[in-house]
Amino acid sequence: MVHKTLFIMTLSLLFTTLGQFAYAADPDLLSLTRDADFQLFAPSLRGMDWKLDIPQPSPYTPGEQKIAFTRFSYFDKSGNDYLLGIEQRTAEEYYTTSSANNASNNNGEPVRWNSTEAQFRAWADREDNGGFLRWIQNQTYNELSSVVLSKKQMIDIAKSIKSIR
Repeated sequence: MVHKTLFIMTLSLLFTTLGQFAYAADPDLLSLTRDADFQLFAPSLRGMDWKLDIPQPSPYTPGEQKIAFTRFSYFDKSGNDYLLGIEQRTAEEYYTTSSANNASNNNGEPVRWNSTEAQFRAWADREDNGGFLRWIQNQTYNELSSVVLSKKQMIDIAKSIKSIR
């Protein structure tokens, strides 16, 4: 329990510490943008000192194929603890409208920021942290998932997401 509390406190500090913007210009993400048939986005929160892993597409060789789906995984600085994942693909694969609220069987709690409509669905077996946050941004379907971040932290990350094209 003490380790969990310390871990959550450390994550909270990440969101309040001034530092470099993370991952908006990561070379691996920039490479993917040239091959993706949708717009790619990445978090740009200050103080994110996380390690990025791109498990999907796999295998990926730049310039060889069009990318229709990707998943970014973010780990703590040590690379040992998984923090969150972001899946992205064209919105038209799943949706016929630009509203995530109309597209996900209305499962989850509606969440809004600026002109974005999203849905948050908590893990059924977790009280405090984790879940899925889904939304459409510029015709890209985004799904952020975590088992350690709070709903508020996940929304803050989603609000920070910027185009990497």
